[in-house]
Amino acid sequence: MPIRIAKRAIVVLAAMTALLIFATGQAQAANTFLILNDIDGNQLGTMTHIDVETDQFKVCDTNSDGASVTGRLYNNTFVILKVTDGGDAGCNTETFNVKVGEFYTMQLCWNGTDFRPPCKSEGFIE
Repeated sequence: MPIRIAKRAIVVLAAMTALLIFATGQAQAANTFLILNDIDGNQLGTMTHIDVETDQFKVCDTNSDGASVTGRLYNNTFVILKVTDGGDAGCNTETFNVKVGEFYTMQLCWNGTDFRPPCKSEGFIE
């Protein structure tokens, strides 16, 4: 009887350890979404990292206010990709092959002139 309980305890402990390891890792190898809103909660634009073989970065101006939005991809402090959308139907997409294991930051900025949150950022690891 005690051996059976010990075996069950080991199985439960192993399962909990595996769950803990996977649950505490950083966001990896998945699409990353960034939504920029103004102070009233109105959506100004979106930026999406689409995790495919050659990564895609899609920027959409979602507010017909006459201003565009610009998405930038940073590796450390350097801009490695810039995508602007606004004034037309649809979104704009560019590709850049991000490296596995490196940290990147996506930043989405509204290019208007009045008082609104100018930018929002989100980091990810491929």
